[in-house]
Amino acid sequence: MPVNEQWLFVNFLRMFESFMLRGKTKTEICQELEREREKEEARLAALKLEGKDITQEKVAAAKKLSQQFDEKVRSEIAANFLLAVVWSYGVALEEKHARNVFNERFF
Repeated sequence: MPVNEQWLFVNFLRMFESFMLRGKTKTEICQELEREREKEEARLAALKLEGKDITQEKVAAAKKLSQQFDEKVRSEIAANFLLAVVWSYGVALEEKHARNVFNERFF
């Protein structure tokens, strides 16, 4: 089946996005992120009202956020990426030779 590169790439992006969203909509994820941001702002505002220095709290919050993006999450992203590539690009290959070339170059 002849397809162009743009179609393949758009198909890959849609598939990768669906794997990453895990059954949630973009709106739901944005709302969750907004709620988390508002909670953190409220917590920092409360600390500021108590007269505490919030600089260290901001640093700790940033460190906590970076720790949440641990090796497990990175592995999931990589696995989702590979799955999306194989299913979006590999599915368009009909000939055995083309699939063998794809396997050799990609894996």
